[in-house]
Amino acid sequence: MKKFIILPILCSLLFAACPALPAQAEEQTAEKYADVYILAGQSNAVGCSNLEQIAAGETESYRTLLTAEDARNRDGYENVYQYSAVNLSPDAALPDPAFRPVAMDMGQSAGYSGPELGMANILSEQASEDRPALIIKLAAGGVLLGDYNGAAGYYPFTDMYGNWASPTMIARWEQEGKRIHPYTGLLYERLLTFVDQAFARLRTEGYTPVVQGYLWMQGESDAENGQLAEAYAQNLTEFITDLRGDIAEFAQDESAAYRPFVIGKITPTYNGIVRYVNILRENQELAARSVPFAYTVETDDLPVYDPETDTVCGSDICHFNAADIYTLGKRFANTVLDHTAQYHVYVQVEGTGGSVTECNYQSDGETMQIAYTTEEGYTLTSALLNGEEIAASDGTIEITPQEGDEPYRILTLTFAAEAEELPDEETPGGEETTENEDTEGGLPTWAIVLIVIGIAAVFAAITALFLFRRKQN
Repeated sequence: MKKFIILPILCSLLFAACPALPAQAEEQTAEKYADVYILAGQSNAVGCSNLEQIAAGETESYRTLLTAEDARNRDGYENVYQYSAVNLSPDAALPDPAFRPVAMDMGQSAGYSGPELGMANILSEQASEDRPALIIKLAAGGVLLGDYNGAAGYYPFTDMYGNWASPTMIARWEQEGKRIHPYTGLLYERLLTFVDQAFARLRTEGYTPVVQGYLWMQGESDAENGQLAEAYAQNLTEFITDLRGDIAEFAQDESAAYRPFVIGKITPTYNGIVRYVNILRENQELAARSVPFAYTVETDDLPVYDPETDTVCGSDICHFNAADIYTLGKRFANTVLDHTAQYHVYVQVEGTGGSVTECNYQSDGETMQIAYTTEEGYTLTSALLNGEEIAASDGTIEITPQEGDEPYRILTLTFAAEAEELPDEETPGGEETTENEDTEGGLPTWAIVLIVIGIAAVFAAITALFLFRRKQN
């Protein structure tokens, strides 16, 4: 059982007053779908990128430059919508906002933008009236993933908004005897309710929600604390597993438990390069390798601060500028779309003795070549694809999808130490035995040799005696 109760959805009376997705003709009976992308995190997910800021090296604002790049950034993207709530205090009611075409000014307030703008630019290439895209965004500035009460000392943003702790994380902390903040997990619970609300509205308007991916832009605050930065990989791994499983229930789609989870790596220059930023970035990569079908998006080329010139490159020392958050949004969308093949295989290694360079493979029907490396002194003992043994040879496993195969499968590789050759045993007298010696209780070689020599001597003596008597006769 989950530790929370999903709030009742009391939005039916509001539908008529809210802009809707494209309406369906009454006589049309074909099922409609809406592709859903769930965006969450802290302030860079909220959207704190200042559109009015003059772009570096330019005379125009980011608003002007983004409008010149694509007028839809100003006017809105047809068939790409957003359902958004940001910076909600714990006592604030969870809103049920309108589905709005994505455009600028949809960040923390008018004048600011978030990653949804770049996402819409890419998603619009395949969205249509019959199959629109919906970005569901819930985020809050400054919030932590791994904070329990006291982990980072007094941290005001947990009091202001809660944090992202998931049920598995909270259960582990309770078992460890940690003090739990009253608002621990509040953002996680609210995201589930918020997604459920959006799904309910989609279904009311005749659309079946299809979760296509998850976008995560968070970790800057955890990088401020060494304990939380070190624990980030485990915390994020548990968060991803919990969230995809819960969303799959709401979507009534088992595949939602395996859809791409895209992690935006925090910029290395965050807040003037905080002490644990590189540790956290490494743990973001580790988390992506620890759960199936998770990927990272790099931001090391999107600085918010230049230490060499002591220059702020972002909207401020913590937030991307409007052009860079637009670029990040494009990378989010492209990463999801790049991993929407028909078949997927995730490779996990149990124990030690071997490794793989890639964990995630995909195919639209062609054979997947999965390479593994065996350490010296070890051998591959088992290769199980969804629990069934498959063949492996010479460091390669080939998987050719067949009609009817599950779209998401797990390949588990197990390695073991090779059997060691036993050293030559020694005789009781200290001399080494030879390969001709019988060590199972028979006569030793030297005894056999003496017996043979004795028999030969007796035979020679008999022969000599016979010849001597013959000569006398």
